[in-house]
Amino acid sequence: MTITKERLDLACRRLLALGVPTDFIYLVLIAWWLMSSELFSWKDIQDCGGLDLVEFFSGVGRIATYAHSCGFVSRAYDINHDPAPEGYSTHSELPKRSSFDMNGEAGMLLCIIMILHGKWPGLITTWAVVCSSWSPVNLATSKRTELNPYGDCNNTKVIRGNRMVARTSLLILLTFVLEGYFFLENPGGSVICLHPRLRWCFAAIRRAGAKVYKAGFHMKACGSATEKKTMLLTSSRCFRQFHGKKAKRSGTKKGLCRKYIDSKGRTAYAGTKALKLSQVYPVMFAKSIVKLIPQMRSEGSFTFNLPVETGPSLQEALLGAMKQEISELDQSISEQLLREAGLEPERFAFALDVLKGLSIMKLKVKFQLNQLQRVAAVKNIAEADPTKLMRMKTKLESVIRDLASSSDEINEKFTHGVVNGPSYQSLESRRLRGDRVTAVATERLRQGALGRESKANLGNAARDGYRMIRRSGISWKIPIDTLDYKKVDGSFLTTHFLHPQNILEYFIQHKPMLVCGAQDASEMEMICGAFWSAYKTFHGDHQVFETHSGNLHHCIPLALWGDEGKGKRRSNTTLVALEAVIGCKGKPCSCTDCEPNSDVSRWGPPGDDEHLVAKALRTNMKGHSYLQHWPLFIVPGTLAKDYKGLTHKLVECVSSDLEGLFTTGIQIGDQRWYAALVAAKGDLKWHSKIGRFVRSHENQSTK
Repeated sequence: MTITKERLDLACRRLLALGVPTDFIYLVLIAWWLMSSELFSWKDIQDCGGLDLVEFFSGVGRIATYAHSCGFVSRAYDINHDPAPEGYSTHSELPKRSSFDMNGEAGMLLCIIMILHGKWPGLITTWAVVCSSWSPVNLATSKRTELNPYGDCNNTKVIRGNRMVARTSLLILLTFVLEGYFFLENPGGSVICLHPRLRWCFAAIRRAGAKVYKAGFHMKACGSATEKKTMLLTSSRCFRQFHGKKAKRSGTKKGLCRKYIDSKGRTAYAGTKALKLSQVYPVMFAKSIVKLIPQMRSEGSFTFNLPVETGPSLQEALLGAMKQEISELDQSISEQLLREAGLEPERFAFALDVLKGLSIMKLKVKFQLNQLQRVAAVKNIAEADPTKLMRMKTKLESVIRDLASSSDEINEKFTHGVVNGPSYQSLESRRLRGDRVTAVATERLRQGALGRESKANLGNAARDGYRMIRRSGISWKIPIDTLDYKKVDGSFLTTHFLHPQNILEYFIQHKPMLVCGAQDASEMEMICGAFWSAYKTFHGDHQVFETHSGNLHHCIPLALWGDEGKGKRRSNTTLVALEAVIGCKGKPCSCTDCEPNSDVSRWGPPGDDEHLVAKALRTNMKGHSYLQHWPLFIVPGTLAKDYKGLTHKLVECVSSDLEGLFTTGIQIGDQRWYAALVAAKGDLKWHSKIGRFVRSHENQSTK
């Protein structure tokens, strides 16, 4: 066999160290045992020492074909390669599926077998994952965002895309532990990196001491008929030679699209059959990839810094990991999680009764674990008898079916409104993507906050939306203050705004991550101190260094942002917001792509913590605006037109509050925090309006 028992044992232990689910490791073992049969032994590949390259989602298989012509042992995998005999389908709702469909059981097993047939070390796997639901032009349909990377889970194509990327992530880790190389290709604007499983995969590789590189280029520079901005994610630094390649703009090749007039008389374009063919890798790109194979193999020795258990047998290690997964599942379906998810008190007790089915199923799992321990009586699971293996597989399948039926039953109750709260699937999704936003928030906002379709009233959509936000518990618990603006006739106009002090106090107490990327107060002090040390090299005359000298680690940098945009009936709506300069994107991270353009020697000794944190800080200028802009007030165009001084009056209220933040601060616990503005952001028209400039571009001479 291409992979020996000893190497299989080491690979499985590495997967355990990376935190890969035990179900996948059992599947790897089953695939290895199947390789001993004549059907999957593939003698021709074993005689050559194993596969050099496997091209997944290959299409016409251009890379694998050219590699074969250069003397490498290569294979291509794509659903189009299956003749699809009668009775088989690529759709999950039918019982029979193509063995070249990765989302199917046989397809996933075949992928694992192909990777296990690779050379150790030196296997190269390519992944051109289907990008239809990840491309920017499809975001309106898939509904994928940074807060909801799974997108619209009612859309079949989106579900298939999620499953495909999740399985690709596990197969990439399998390639990694077998000391191979990989690259994943997708369009330049793809949001595939938002998928939690793929992010977890790359984080696991980095924890092991390896690196994941990103290269962006134009495929036209490699011979493509179209420009096609392309992104490569790879474990080999050889692919850096692609980064930044651009082609001169020369127009699109004729015949790829056609022009027509739609039913409303507008000019529109539609792709032709030739456009689909233009997605094929150009020959120049395939040749470049194959030429990199010797360079990748000569990069250096394999790195895996995570501790790998060698004491217990692999069977005991797997059983221990499975028990840990069960305990984590028990913890995730807990009373605290349900309360955080926004279940109302009167429905909470009923929800717990529904979830009792899980406790029964967990008892069955523990019973099956005891049975498995008696079945596998050998020291190493790789040496288990095939008969015992089949018994183990049967018992595992029975447990999985029972768990699936139980979760489906609970999910059905949530979906059909028996319990007005998040589904089991959304709870599990929330556990996977972290605590940044509750699953119930994502689910309810995705549904439009209208409840059931039969009860939806489009005339009251805004009212129902606000009500759902309040009920789900995702709104800010910040008091809204009022301002009575005196009109010319002596009457008063009541407007609303938020005090910056209340906003900052709320986020420091509940979500310090949004303020400066910190998890707690001690980390906030370190990040703020490092920021001001670095900021002093750029703007040492800022008043903060005189007023708060010696207390800069308790001073939070902020920016004031204002602008006008089109509102109702194209009127100019004014918006003023407070912005976090560091924010959730500002957590220190290792970055070598850019260097500071100031004298870093003035930041302090090169080895101290403050110096290292200052060098690693990032700004908060990118990302979702909901996480970095905190609105202070909004003035509709009709009010701004009728009451010229209203905007200036609100700015004065905000300014006095910001002055108090800078001078006296706010007391939170046993610490006092201050804030200082480092920027007033806005266009020239906005600054001219707020500053009441007389000499500006709006007051030009008419002569």
